[in-house]
Amino acid sequence: DLIVSVVSASGNHLADTAHAGRGGDLMIRYTSGAVSNLTRAAGFGLDGSQDGAGIAVRDPFVHWSGTKAIFSMVVGAPTAAGDTNRFVWQIYEMTNFVTKGSIPIITRIATQPAGYNNVNPTYGSDGRIIFASDKMRIGQEFKIN
Repeated sequence: DLIVSVVSASGNHLADTAHAGRGGDLMIRYTSGAVSNLTRAAGFGLDGSQDGAGIAVRDPFVHWSGTKAIFSMVVGAPTAAGDTNRFVWQIYEMTNFVTKGSIPIITRIATQPAGYNNVNPTYGSDGRIIFASDKMRIGQEFKIN
């Protein structure tokens, strides 16, 4: 069996904790050298145990203006070994992070398919957000055996 995770070269898009461990945050290093944890400042993520509310972040892309960024994030983690909740990657946009000490604002992109894994977001030159999703074009469910 080949096992790949979100951090593997040519990794996958699955959001369960076997493929995307929790505890990853989105960080920034300012020109002064100061480092800030943006997801924690915006109220996402946990220190210590990740049970229930842990996050994982991937694919950050800063807008050409430098004033906003988009990324994929999975929010939540199993609370116990038998937890059957399904977790998915969703696309979020962050603003208000340019100035050190400001409180970043992270908002889920409302127009994306809910309940599906949406990854690799980027801003198009016309301002639209382009991304990959495991939602099939005609609405059929994608099944992994």
